[in-house]
Amino acid sequence: MLLTLKNKNDGHTMMYYSIICRDTKDSHTKRQVLRKAHTARLEQLRNQKRLLVAGPYFEKDNTNHSANNILGSIIIAQFSSLAEAKSWIAADPFVTAEVYCNITVNTFKPIE
Repeated sequence: MLLTLKNKNDGHTMMYYSIICRDTKDSHTKRQVLRKAHTARLEQLRNQKRLLVAGPYFEKDNTNHSANNILGSIIIAQFSSLAEAKSWIAADPFVTAEVYCNITVNTFKPIE
């Protein structure tokens, strides 16, 4: 059973979706320029209590998590449908500026 929640704002049933994004090669400069706009959209989800987790994933297993080592991003958030999740990520500045070369969106079930 997927974990579903009623959104307090409109009463629609929401499910979690994982959005896994892979960066294009040499995306570092675009990431820096667009980071503020990208994180503002994540903050909107957080303020709506729809964001479970979001952040970059890295190439190397070390404590030097510099932007040069970023392979992509993972976002897990609530949406009313797969179509809404895909539409939401399609409008992200990292997508429109082609920071990402591959995006996968799937339903996600947190362990209860």
